[in-house]
Amino acid sequence: MKKVSMFNNTDTMNKYKIFIELKDMKPCTIEGKIYTLVPLFKFLSFKKAEEITKQDIENYFIHMKRSNKRKSTQLKDFMSIRAFFNWLIPNNNCFENIKMKQEKLFGNAGLKPFSSIFSSRPFS
Repeated sequence: MKKVSMFNNTDTMNKYKIFIELKDMKPCTIEGKIYTLVPLFKFLSFKKAEEITKQDIENYFIHMKRSNKRKSTQLKDFMSIRAFFNWLIPNNNCFENIKMKQEKLFGNAGLKPFSSIFSSRPFS
């Protein structure tokens, strides 16, 4: 197993990696879940995971929402980061104030909602 290095969080990240490997996920999924945490730690100057506060997490998600990341990416990152902190600190309340909505398919694909297709042409 390849060791993960994130400065102050190497030991914690390697324990988390073992935890998610035991969930029988594909290697690329495991690496993706670990990789998702890197921008968070970088944003917090590689603060020890155990010392990250609810306010730190909320500030990171405000930063993420202001970025140009797609809503679907933000939601995926949110779920991965929340899973990590639920593992690290069971029954935490770090995410109770953060709401992430799924991206609307119609807006990005340039498609019209199904109902609008029929409202523009009357039935014969």
